[in-house]
Amino acid sequence: MSMQETSTVTANEAATIYNSGPLRQEYDYIVCGAGSAGSVVARRLAESGEASVLLLEAGGPDNHPGTLTPAQWLTNIGTERTWGYRSEPEAGLNGRSISLPMGRVVGGGSSVNGMVYIRGHKLDFDRWADLTGDPRWGYEHALEIYRRIEDFHGPANHDYRGVGGLLSMCHDDDIKPVARALRDAGPGSGIVPYDDINGAALEAPSFVGHGDLIIKDGRRANMPTNYIYPILRQGNLTILTHAAVERLQLIRARADGVVFSWRGAIRSVRARREVILSLGAIHTPKILMLSGIGDEAVLKRAGVPVMHRLDGVGRNLQDHTQATVIWEFKQPTWPTGFHFSQTLYFTNVSGGVRPDVAAVQLQIPFPSEKTAQTFNLPETGWSILSGLANPVSRGTVTIRDGDPSSDVIIRGNYLSANADMTTMRRGVQLARELGAAPELREFVKREIMPGPLTGQALDSYIRDSASTWFHMSGTCKMGNDALSVTDSELRVRGIDNLRIADSSIMPEISMVPTMACCILIGERAAELLLGEGTSTGRRAQKTDYREGRCLRVAAAS
Repeated sequence: MSMQETSTVTANEAATIYNSGPLRQEYDYIVCGAGSAGSVVARRLAESGEASVLLLEAGGPDNHPGTLTPAQWLTNIGTERTWGYRSEPEAGLNGRSISLPMGRVVGGGSSVNGMVYIRGHKLDFDRWADLTGDPRWGYEHALEIYRRIEDFHGPANHDYRGVGGLLSMCHDDDIKPVARALRDAGPGSGIVPYDDINGAALEAPSFVGHGDLIIKDGRRANMPTNYIYPILRQGNLTILTHAAVERLQLIRARADGVVFSWRGAIRSVRARREVILSLGAIHTPKILMLSGIGDEAVLKRAGVPVMHRLDGVGRNLQDHTQATVIWEFKQPTWPTGFHFSQTLYFTNVSGGVRPDVAAVQLQIPFPSEKTAQTFNLPETGWSILSGLANPVSRGTVTIRDGDPSSDVIIRGNYLSANADMTTMRRGVQLARELGAAPELREFVKREIMPGPLTGQALDSYIRDSASTWFHMSGTCKMGNDALSVTDSELRVRGIDNLRIADSSIMPEISMVPTMACCILIGERAAELLLGEGTSTGRRAQKTDYREGRCLRVAAAS
């Protein structure tokens, strides 16, 4: 049965289909992790109906009100739907350990995040192409993929946006007055406003606008909704929930299958073709290390036999570190509906052409635990979270021992690089400048934090305030250097039949929220697995955007 002949299902219906049917001893493909990239990979491998695909997810189904209802998204944090990771105490954060939640549910981050959809910047993709030596990771091909997969519900923009694809998103149609005012204040600080933040803005050195949202018909349009539900009844895609991958099954230098816990027992299943790890920037390196793939010293210290030395596993950890500026509303204003990052701006404060500051505006005060104790917060207020678009600091993820249930050790090394602190200072000062702009006067009673701090006092505030956007990336980076874990076709170096498709393969973190880039990584992985989009591929894809519709046309290569 083709995907066109298959009717979609609801989240509640999907929950009854997960875990149904007999578990086979082998499948053509095993995809580990049903997040923003893993859901895409599983869909593309299974949609023809020819290959058998097993999709393993450690979390539960995505039919909870917190995942379905946009206004309830914050209720997911700290529940069974997120992994409760924490960093080690960080010197760059004045000794604080910070929370690093990640999605633990079908859909991964796309089921629990703020639903903001922003593609990668042109310079992100072109940089990946340079670092890998592979032009297929460049902006031109990325733009073609996005236009092919999108179903954009908004003003026609055929040069940049797609219509009729699987991936549904829309403009936020409930922009609050303070969010509009912040956008209008941008030009006064040299930040150019754009009506479509996923259009020409992502080719510019500086831009401000309102983000798109993965919302359709009033519900979150997570990756299962877009990619998985329409083919769930085909029969060749098996999805197991509460199925926690423990390690790879290796035969010499080949991934033969996976070992996972499910329904109170340890199971092993073989992959006839390939295993794809899409577990995210924390769990993917963890599973590699538990399987004996990684830095020899780390593995020996953890008591894990070394199967294959690959020093880059767990290194190169990056995230968007941010500090908060908070104002009190002149008139008490209570958040309503969806109150996350309605206005976003990206700009360069260091004189280059690549945005180095990324910031989002919230309708609520958003202090850290530390600064909430230090400052008197207003009853109602709003915030700008000013962060690093291109952090220089790099961290690590390592295992403690060979027990799959043990927590990993996350050392973010946040703000350890002097360049990052310089950018953070300038970013906080820019946020304060915007908050004091004439366009914001009717909304601002006073600035609450940090206020007119300078020098060491401002640095200390930034370190006390800093947290991250939970965009952990880079821990199994693709590339050609000694610390690269995969090549540009996402194959794990030295291990056959094993690929990675998630944020861990980013050699450098995207400047923007990472979900849309993870979707693209999933699409690229599927192209590579199916022999499309490669120099030796069986066929290429041409795309026709007439009348804004997206039609895939097979062409002889």
